[in-house]
Amino acid sequence: MFSLIISIIAIALVAVLALASIYYGGEAFNKGIDNSEATLMINQGSQIYAANEIANIDGNYIASGEIDTDSLFVSNDYLSEPPKYNGEFWEAVDYDGDSEVDYAFINVGFKEVCEQIEDIYDTDPTVSNIGLMSELVPSQGFGCVSLPDETYVGYYRI
Repeated sequence: MFSLIISIIAIALVAVLALASIYYGGEAFNKGIDNSEATLMINQGSQIYAANEIANIDGNYIASGEIDTDSLFVSNDYLSEPPKYNGEFWEAVDYDGDSEVDYAFINVGFKEVCEQIEDIYDTDPTVSNIGLMSELVPSQGFGCVSLPDETYVGYYRI
């Protein structure tokens, strides 16, 4: 009988600890997910940057538009597959009209992921607001911006 009472108390304590960790530690779990998503965005941007550099050395240039399976990167083996996030391809943009791609961007979906990208760049999670994507002139290597319709866009300067 004594061991049954001890077993019930032990199970109750484990259940209380599990609920407390979920309740109080839930934010820590979410931060880990946001951090991994932000790191994924930055790594994909780095891959695009490196592939673009190698293509430029070979005398090839990527055109503005979607970086998909028909893009220069995949067809010329600069990337084994196009980087995607949530089923979307990165977009390449030439904002200054010199026929060279200046940055790549993708919709990251969530404010928390966007803040984490900014935090990784400069330890300041403040996300800049812009009116249109055409207004984005990247001043840093990578970052994230917010559009008026509450779309959060991660970018990587190429």
